[in-house]
Formats: sequence, C-alpha cells, structure tokens
Amino acid sequence: MEVVGTSGVIDPQEVDWTDESVTRGLRFRQRPGPDNALGLVKFIFPNHFDIYLHDTPGDRLFFKEHRALSHGCVRVENPVALAEYVLRDQPQWTKAKISAAMQSRREQGVTLKQKLPVHIGYWTAWVAPDGSVTFPDDPYKLDQAQIQRFHQTRETATW
Repeated sequence: MEVVGTSGVIDPQEVDWTDESVTRGLRFRQRPGPDNALGLVKFIFPNHFDIYLHDTPGDRLFFKEHRALSHGCVRVENPVALAEYVLRDQPQWTKAKISAAMQSRREQGVTLKQKLPVHIGYWTAWVAPDGSVTFPDDPYKLDQAQIQRFHQTRETATW
C-alpha cells in the first residue's frame, strides 16, 4: 500500500497522522502487481459514479453461480482481450506489449484515440427466444424501488 497526496506518493513516516488538516486529503492505494485487488489492469471511463472495469486476481469468482461480489466496479474475465479490442486502432499495442505492460508492476495510462461508448446494464428480467421470461435474483435490491416509481408515476399521470 502507499499513501498518496495531491503531489503524489508520500512517505507514511513523514505524515503527522494526528493532524486532521494533513490527513484529510490523503488517499491510500495498493501498488500495481499480481496481488492487487483490481488485478493487473483497470479500464477507466468517464462517469459520475467512479465505476470502472478491472481485472481480478480472483479468476475463480467467474465460476460462481452468483457473482454479485463487487464493491461497485465490474470485473473483466479476459482483460487482455478487452485491451486488445479497445486499443485496436493503435497497432503499437500488440498482445505481447499489452501483456508486458500488465506484468510490469508499474502504473501506466493509455489514452484512446477515439471515444468508445460503454453501456452497463443491470438486467433482472429478460425474455428468451422461446418467449419465456426469466426473473433471476435482484442482488442489489433495485427492482423494488423501480416498481414503486412505476406505481407512483401511474398514480400521478394525467393520460
């Protein structure tokens, strides 16, 4: 772990941990590497919720039936393939270079040449090709709030 201030990484031995005016602006982050909770790469995209896509050292989680184990961000099952896809218009980013960068234990930012739309959906019901409807669990308990909004809207609507 490392301590990060507005000017970058700070030696924790030089911080006055009793002074709230000093510690208020500090953040903690885990250094890059194979044991990092976010895995070897994260894909940051602009959004108001600080949600991003990231690798995971816990690949075993992809084999679980119930996978709502995140703290808000989205784990990527094949981050090298995703990196290849998003960097496809930058030929210098070969699969070998992507893998080497991910294994380097150094943070490195890469800016895309063109914007790439990101759509994240939370589906708790869907219709199969045969017409049947599937209603799986609602692990984040969002359906009830949507149902209430729906009923409130119907009650106040002036058709």
